[in-house]
Amino acid sequence: MDETTTIPSRAAESEHNDSMSFGAFRLGRRRFLRGVGATAGATALASLTASPAHALAGGASRFVPLPQAVRAIDTRQPERFVFDRFGDNHVRIPIAGSFGVPATATAIVATVTAVNLAGPNWLTVVPGGAPITDLLNQNRLVSALNMIHYIEATANMTQVKLSGGAVELFSLSPCHMIFDVLGYYEPVAGSVRGGRFISLGIAQRAVDTRQTIGYLGSGETLVVDVTDFVPGEASSLMLNLTATECVGPGYFTVFPYESVSVPEASSLNVNAPGATRASSALVPVATQPDGRRYIKIFALTAAKLIVDVTGYFTSERSQLSQTGLFVPADPVRIFDTRDGGGRLWPGWTIQGTIPGEGATGGSAAVVNLTGANSRAPGFLTIAGARLPLPGTSNLNFSAGGQVVPNHAITPITAGFGYQVFSSGGADVIVDYLGYYTGVPQVPVLGPPVNPPPPPIGPTWTLEIPAIGLWSSVRAGNSIVVTNSGYSWHWTGTGYMGEDAHVAMFAHRTTHGGAYRNLHLLGTGDLLTIETLDGRVYTYSVVRRDLTDYRTANILAATQFVPGTTLSLIACTQPNFLPTSTAWRIVVTAALVGWHQLY
Repeated sequence: MDETTTIPSRAAESEHNDSMSFGAFRLGRRRFLRGVGATAGATALASLTASPAHALAGGASRFVPLPQAVRAIDTRQPERFVFDRFGDNHVRIPIAGSFGVPATATAIVATVTAVNLAGPNWLTVVPGGAPITDLLNQNRLVSALNMIHYIEATANMTQVKLSGGAVELFSLSPCHMIFDVLGYYEPVAGSVRGGRFISLGIAQRAVDTRQTIGYLGSGETLVVDVTDFVPGEASSLMLNLTATECVGPGYFTVFPYESVSVPEASSLNVNAPGATRASSALVPVATQPDGRRYIKIFALTAAKLIVDVTGYFTSERSQLSQTGLFVPADPVRIFDTRDGGGRLWPGWTIQGTIPGEGATGGSAAVVNLTGANSRAPGFLTIAGARLPLPGTSNLNFSAGGQVVPNHAITPITAGFGYQVFSSGGADVIVDYLGYYTGVPQVPVLGPPVNPPPPPIGPTWTLEIPAIGLWSSVRAGNSIVVTNSGYSWHWTGTGYMGEDAHVAMFAHRTTHGGAYRNLHLLGTGDLLTIETLDGRVYTYSVVRRDLTDYRTANILAATQFVPGTTLSLIACTQPNFLPTSTAWRIVVTAALVGWHQLY
């Protein structure tokens, strides 16, 4: 007997082991979860479906969902599929005219999955015939998937323009490739009813099993009531699925409520116990005899699941409009913090603009969002620039150093574009795939104000060009550190990134004599401190003092200048020349600013 659980909704906040057939799994034990409370949000956005004032954009197309995902290729079973293979890392798949996709289709929506056969690797999906070699040489290829480990499996949704009726999959190194078609876009000449994307603006949380049933068990299917998040006219639902606290490797499949068996496709994959991963998913939705609308989620491995509804596609019951038609673009990278600006720090937000006509004639942009070199566990959220951030995430990191991609649709704001928030810090990469027609939203907030990075203690690197000084700054026992030739961070004084006084001590004539020429420093001379996480703090000398050997007097001298300062301390004679243990020279510099190297 099915277990039924009713819960209230929350409006706040991975890869495919394709080795066994999904069709072998029946629905099994089901859980039923109902979301409520988002009707107002869905209704309010109905006002955004009015036709835009400008002419219909070239290439504008409407979306047609397939009844369920159709597998177009699995390179592990080449005898089952028709495709061109150019190597272990490159295939071309003819799409138009097959899999229920007409010859007139302009673009498709699909889930792409890879099983890695190498070390660090990535995979891209591009229109057929794209000059892959040239793009690779020019570093202009965009990624749809990123992999780190051998046999790692990963899946992501993508929207890609068709060229010659085909798409191509290319990876840096060999991998198995799986491609499941979810639907297609067909060109239109004017206003239409069905196939237009309507964004909810702010994603709505439909289900969070952490707050209700806890784990969805292995082999179980979750039935989710989405009635209160999309109107009855919706033909398909766009959502972000997150799995967290996963018991082990496995996958999750989002599919229509009407299906009696799990499709041969995955929506989200995880590779390790404890993982947290997210992926976009697109699923047809229909009104049932009871007047409600449901979707299903199958779990191969036990996990806690979060479902955030981001928008929907209209049906033939919708009003005529040109808003929400898709204009596909050749995939292009439009933002990469690795090219300048450096990784985001915890709590930071960056802004980016949308290229071309999408900036002024788009209501939402379609992107592949990638977080790289994560500083710590956390998440990224993409939204319209200078709008309130939703309480949801688009992709998640389980640990530091990860590279995680996810398909995303973000509202566009007039004159500013989009913003990306990072909870734990990471590099941010945004690859542009196209836009939905409409009117950009009006920004309501000022520019983001980012908090300072968290304080960081030694080890640091001290450099003073004026006297040719380079010294490693260490914490610990003062005698051990200084007798090893290093600068000692005076215990109890400030760290880099704090609004505090920092002090450090080193020898002048013995053990390398790091501070031998400290007396030559004058007002305005610059010194820098580089931290292990890539920050560089610059200070300017403002004061020199003489004090005796008493600790209280030395520390008092380091605090004569208010604000954020750095003081260098060493033994000295009263005339500041080396050296006498009875006296101390204290050279104090005030913070000028900081920047990051990576």
